[in-house]
Amino acid sequence: MLYTARLDLREQIDWLIPRLPDQREIVLRGEADYYGASAEIAAAVGLAEVPLASGTWLHGWTYLNPTMAEAMAGYKPSSRVHLMNKSVQQDFLRDAGYPNAFAVGLPVLYAKSPDVERRPRSLLLAPFHSLPEVTPHEDQKRNEEAFCEYALGLRGQFDCICACLHASCVKTGQWIETFEQRGIPWVTGAMTSDANALRRVRVLFASFESVLTNQLTSVVPYSAVNGAKVSIAGPTALFPPIESFAQHPYYQKHPELLKNFALRHPDRLKGLYPELFVEPSDAICPRDWAESELGVPLMVRHEDVARLLGWRLVDGDPVWEGVDRRKAVSLFGWLPSSFRSLDTIEKVGQLLDRDRVTPEVVIEHLKAQREAAKKYEKISKAGNSEQVELERIKSSWAWRCIAKPLYAIEKRLRGKK
Repeated sequence: MLYTARLDLREQIDWLIPRLPDQREIVLRGEADYYGASAEIAAAVGLAEVPLASGTWLHGWTYLNPTMAEAMAGYKPSSRVHLMNKSVQQDFLRDAGYPNAFAVGLPVLYAKSPDVERRPRSLLLAPFHSLPEVTPHEDQKRNEEAFCEYALGLRGQFDCICACLHASCVKTGQWIETFEQRGIPWVTGAMTSDANALRRVRVLFASFESVLTNQLTSVVPYSAVNGAKVSIAGPTALFPPIESFAQHPYYQKHPELLKNFALRHPDRLKGLYPELFVEPSDAICPRDWAESELGVPLMVRHEDVARLLGWRLVDGDPVWEGVDRRKAVSLFGWLPSSFRSLDTIEKVGQLLDRDRVTPEVVIEHLKAQREAAKKYEKISKAGNSEQVELERIKSSWAWRCIAKPLYAIEKRLRGKK
């Protein structure tokens, strides 16, 4: 359900609904896919399909400084690429043994920028959202009724008030009845498995003059970076009791991070961000702050993000028009795992572009190579596997095409320097 089913409430937002991208559900293969981040990059570089990302990309904003590298990265120290929004996070991970940590800004910045007119005297309500793994806590603890009553009292200041609910809240029925009973329409905002989620929230925050929330979350900088005034006011949403997080995989793996909840107390946050904890009538748009927090100064080209995610030129090379990455990998799948580096694949793509070798020619050569490889399979069971790999390469067209980089590989296989 993308918005309220009540026709009388839907009429209040008939100007908004046509602007919102439809939900396009995707299969999540890793954090880089969350909220359609990798889909945005793929679309920007001209890929019809979204390749699997070999790295991670932090998807949300936090005001907390990093304290546990493995919890932040999601993996033990390795050469895996990790993308984030702040230089302090990058330096923290690199010092902890993650050499390929790069601060490039949050995914929301790379979503297609909306070209919509902001509606004057409009207010978007963005209450603190739930998590599917966390048992919804009682209304009196998240102040649902009280917050909706507070929002209702703002009608004299705004011509249009609409609520934006996270997909997990919509799925569990939180907030919906409370808003509708008070005549406040609602729309679904972000859904983790929606390829259009990031551009959807950008459209929402760019459409309203002001955004009101009851907790300091990503909503605040996301709203401001899209030009909306933002305020944290009304009855504060209290975090669920600690025991509510017992089924959340992240906190099951890192229970020591639960102590950070004490740092999220409203009184502490009001002292840190007094300009944000104001009434909607006094709200400002802290755009410079939001751009710094989300990593706008650190942004790179979409093509550079694609490279960091592990995608290479064969993905979008004009010579390979209509051939997606899976097809390219299947063509070059003969490369031994010991040196099946993405850089080698990229060199192939560059050479194909320079020499104008068509995919059909490559396929014919590789057919012959694969036939030759069959006779080496029996040898590999009784002989030196590395030597067999070398012979397979030498019998292929690709050996002649990328001889120079592979000569170095031959030396390594033979134990030479």
